[in-house]
Amino acid sequence: MKKMRKFLCLAGVALAAVALVACSGKKETTADTEPPTELSGEITMWHSFTQGPRLESIQKSADAFMQKHPKTKIKIETFSWNDFYTKWTTGLANGNVPDISTALPNQVMEMVNSDALVPLNDSIKRIGQDKFNETALNEAKIGDDYYSVPLYSHAQVMWVRTDLLKEHNIEVPKTWDQLYEASKKLKEAGVYGLSVPFGTNDLMATRFLNFYVRSGGGSLLTKDLKADLTSQLAQDGIKYWVKMYKEISPQDSLNFNVLQQATLFYQGKTAFDFNSGFHIGLMLILFQKSKNLIRNKELKPQTFQWLFGKIQNTQKLLKHS
Repeated sequence: MKKMRKFLCLAGVALAAVALVACSGKKETTADTEPPTELSGEITMWHSFTQGPRLESIQKSADAFMQKHPKTKIKIETFSWNDFYTKWTTGLANGNVPDISTALPNQVMEMVNSDALVPLNDSIKRIGQDKFNETALNEAKIGDDYYSVPLYSHAQVMWVRTDLLKEHNIEVPKTWDQLYEASKKLKEAGVYGLSVPFGTNDLMATRFLNFYVRSGGGSLLTKDLKADLTSQLAQDGIKYWVKMYKEISPQDSLNFNVLQQATLFYQGKTAFDFNSGFHIGLMLILFQKSKNLIRNKELKPQTFQWLFGKIQNTQKLLKHS
């Protein structure tokens, strides 16, 4: 089996990308090995940054590298995030894997479990381990070995259509109960407060449950990193989101992925959404068209505890609402 040799992992609260390097039977050079005076050879890179500026930036970097090292050639192939999973699984089976690629953190772990990667310890030492965020770097650490290198990280935050809230005289919710009540009031006025995505082709449902559990000081993972859906907090969260789906959400959201979820928010059909900083791109474009569409400046992306109240207060509200 041909192994993918290196991985650059994009670690984040919701998103992670990874770059992998296919193994052609060679081992990594040690940290104290001097690189050759003249680089030569060809490598293939897969990535899923299909947006114009990102796509252009990666190609520009590759062109600059090839210009500096004329005997090298970098072939870049681009796939969507959804297509990438199929691409690497089938490629691993038939030996058609790249030298470098992007991927999500969970995909990195699947590759590790499939014996598709080798450690990157020496590469990390050459780059300088202190240059990486320790938490992000540890996402793909097994024992003493690192199987990916983080590219970037971003936070998930609650986004608010303040124009819709102002129109219906609703305050920005700070607890889960307040989010339910605000969404209920908006639905009665003909606007979905929040779409609850349960689609099996995306991880949005897990992400929403994680927001609930983390805001209460819990985790969906046990100390030995096994899934924990039986804790009281996780059970409360599951019941909460099922209730929100049945009473508040458009029923089609049972099959929504992240893009369909975001589109409703952009269109003003929902007043709330949980998403990353990537929301800001399209929202800024829309902001130029409508001064009413803004990101609520009061929200703090660093923590959901502030957004939904202190842990004790949130739990009290959940129990006595």
